[in-house]
Amino acid sequence: DTTVIEAVNELRNYGNSEVIAPIIETLVSHPSERVKSEIIDFLFDLNSEEALKPLIAAIADKRNKEYKNTLISALWHSSLDASDHLTFLVEQAISGDYLTCLEVLTVVENLEGPFDNNELEELIQLLNEKKRKNPETTDMLEQIESVLKNFLLD
Repeated sequence: DTTVIEAVNELRNYGNSEVIAPIIETLVSHPSERVKSEIIDFLFDLNSEEALKPLIAAIADKRNKEYKNTLISALWHSSLDASDHLTFLVEQAISGDYLTCLEVLTVVENLEGPFDNNELEELIQLLNEKKRKNPETTDMLEQIESVLKNFLLD
C-alpha cells in the first residue's frame, strides 16, 4: 500500500493526463481502501483541463461502473469545465441512479458554457421524455432540465 500511495503522491507533483487511465485502473482493481481513498483524493485535486478527456473516457468505460459517480464527482471537485460534454453528462443522468443524477446535476450547475441552443433544446426534450421512466430519478432529472432551461434563457 505504501508504495502505491507514494506513487500517487508523486503523480500529484509530476504527473500528466496520461496517468489518469492507469490510476483509475488501480482504483478499480486495488483491494486496499486506503489506496482507493488516496486515488480518489488525487482525482478530486486534478488541476489541468488536460485531465478532462481521460476522465470522461473513464466515466464512459463500463469497467469503471462501480466508481462512475466518484469519477463524475471528480469533474466538479477538480473544477474541470465539462461544458463540451453536456450531452454525455445528461445521458449519464438519464441512464443512472439517483446518486448519478445528483452528481451530474452538481457538475451541470457549475458548467461555464457557452452552450449550443439546439443542443440544449434537444436535451430538454430528451429529459422531458425520459424523466418519468424511473420514479427514483424523476426529481433529479427535473432539476437538471430546469438548469438547462436557465442556460437556454441566458
